[in-house]
Amino acid sequence: MVKVTTTTYDDLVKLAGEFVTSRKGMWDHSAWLDFVSGVQKAGFDLSEEMQSHLGELLEATKRFYEASASVEGIDKAMTTILRDSGEFIRQQQGTWGQAEWEAFTKQIQNNTLALTQETTGYLGGILEATRVFYAVSPAPAAPKKATKRPVKKAEEKPGR
Repeated sequence: MVKVTTTTYDDLVKLAGEFVTSRKGMWDHSAWLDFVSGVQKAGFDLSEEMQSHLGELLEATKRFYEASASVEGIDKAMTTILRDSGEFIRQQQGTWGQAEWEAFTKQIQNNTLALTQETTGYLGGILEATRVFYAVSPAPAAPKKATKRPVKKAEEKPGR
């Protein structure tokens, strides 16, 4: 089972986006292993299933990044797109129709960059990969409540 100690789904998606943009959409297996290790050090205990879905999210993000890499401000746009994707999935509870999809793409175009037919398709890939990843992501760990311990009274000494 997956457990989270200090980070949330949003933090992990942000790390994924930063990984893709910092590497300009290019990495090898060694870099992937380093990324997974860093994610685990950040507080995620990733099962094989989670690693698989995280890899799918990276690949979908990579395709969009590669198609948009020449756009000025793409790194910032990627951060916004991934954040907005997570918010959309939570609002839609993982299901949506054509009208919601069109509203989402319009939101992305208004907030980040103009989409071509190609990048709109890749945006759909990001959204789908994010949806699947969100479905298997753990909820943040609940903070532990402090418990009060009974205070022992000092034994009274005779004569006091």
